[in-house]
Amino acid sequence: ALQDRGLDRVVAITHISNQASENVIGKLGMTAERETNHPEFDVPLRVYAIDLTEYEA
Repeated sequence: ALQDRGLDRVVAITHISNQASENVIGKLGMTAERETNHPEFDVPLRVYAIDLTEYEA
């Protein structure tokens, strides 16, 4: 997405207990930014992101 679509930043959100998704997100080089709760279902979520400068490094 950063190269093919010309985006400056990509964000991923996963349920904190979903270790498989967190492993994939980590392999993509994304880093955890914060934790929050789903506004409707009140389950814990973790927000990850990577920007173009981090990707190119």
